[in-house]
Amino acid sequence: MLLYYRGMIRLIVREVAERAGIKSGYELMQKTGLPPNTANSLWKGTVKRIDISTLDRLCIAFDVPPAQLFEFRREAPKRRASADAE
Repeated sequence: MLLYYRGMIRLIVREVAERAGIKSGYELMQKTGLPPNTANSLWKGTVKRIDISTLDRLCIAFDVPPAQLFEFRREAPKRRASADAE
């Protein structure tokens, strides 16, 4: 048996923005200069991927390193039958 781990990486832009006093996707757009659709998706937490240039704008706007814009949760290990076990 092999153990493998899965994790989930999630952007926490809204939480970071709220700590900085931002109250809406519109205010996020104004502070960062991001396009409205991008700012709204970040605010709602519906983005599936993010460009480096977007990360750069967020880091500059909130004066944080990129790692503070993400949250990682590890799921419990799962067992997988190895190919040699047959």
